[in-house]
Amino acid sequence: MKVLKRENTNTWGTVQICTGYGNGGNGCGALLLVREEDIFATFLDDIRTPETKFFYTFKCPICGRLTDILEDEIPDKVKKSVMKRLGNR
Repeated sequence: MKVLKRENTNTWGTVQICTGYGNGGNGCGALLLVREEDIFATFLDDIRTPETKFFYTFKCPICGRLTDILEDEIPDKVKKSVMKRLGNR
């Protein structure tokens, strides 16, 4: 038997449903394996305070809707990686 492609089992991932949570809803309901490289930071500037709120978001490959992942579902090292990518833009 020959292995044609092997999944990288060292990569963190989480199973998520496309719901549109945090972005107006209306997701398509697709069940997705979301990996670290699929997550990007989005943010909201609150005009009532000098605070910027950050969210960890993925884009559904089926419907294109954005869904936020609850922060406590993401390991700290993944959060740091996502925020570092935001700073490199």
